[in-house]
Amino acid sequence: MLQKSILIFIMFFFIGAATAQASPGPFDPAEVEKDGRVIAERVKTNNQPSQDLSMLGTMSLFSNDTLTDSRQVAIRQKTYGPVDRYALRFLDSIKRGVTFLTIENQEADNDQYLYIPALGRARKVAVGDKQNAFEDTDFSYEDLAGRKVDDYRHKRLTDADFTGRQCFRVESVAKDVSARYPRQISWIDKESYLPVQVRFFGRDGSLQRVIVAGEIQRIEDVHIPFRTVARDLIANHTTVIEIREARVNTGLDNSTFDKDRMGEAWR
Repeated sequence: MLQKSILIFIMFFFIGAATAQASPGPFDPAEVEKDGRVIAERVKTNNQPSQDLSMLGTMSLFSNDTLTDSRQVAIRQKTYGPVDRYALRFLDSIKRGVTFLTIENQEADNDQYLYIPALGRARKVAVGDKQNAFEDTDFSYEDLAGRKVDDYRHKRLTDADFTGRQCFRVESVAKDVSARYPRQISWIDKESYLPVQVRFFGRDGSLQRVIVAGEIQRIEDVHIPFRTVARDLIANHTTVIEIREARVNTGLDNSTFDKDRMGEAWR
């Protein structure tokens, strides 16, 4: 479950402190809680651009392996000192113009807003809805930026390989007893600190959702997965995001990240 970072979603899996953390050593049963916290924080800080990040890609939705929708998507991130802001906009299809904005807060829940052109205004996403599906996809609002390290208790599990990558494994348990997915296990690539697989478990303990990231490329100091797949095992529904262009530190202006300007055209 660890975030930062769909793609941007996978990159944004965890929003936490912006201070550097020491790398954990070999697995030690006496240090599992300490190491789990350290790894969760490194997921955020290891791939944080110094200024901003922008990506263009395609989001494809499948039901029972049949393509049901394809959407062009633009994703942006901007650093504001110790906190970041994230924006996502659909560029075509029936969702054209739908825009999602997350504003990080250090000492409070992050603010999230959804702008729908037909309504002509942005509405704030309730904190209680953060694990609900975002716009018919298999990503939650929380996946798309909004999860904080402090919202979970983290414990390091034994290390494991995943698709040829050496990974830390971290179990994260939600402090909110009403969470839709109270338990998550993440495989974190030791080289890039990107989550390459996250498994989400329901309240009954069953595995219900999986996110897998791959095709990782390094642009400047940021590792970016160019393909991310989210699958709802209960609904047999899948969402695939494929990034075709990514740029780091291009000098994005602030208008994209202003909740009062979410309906304006993006440059």
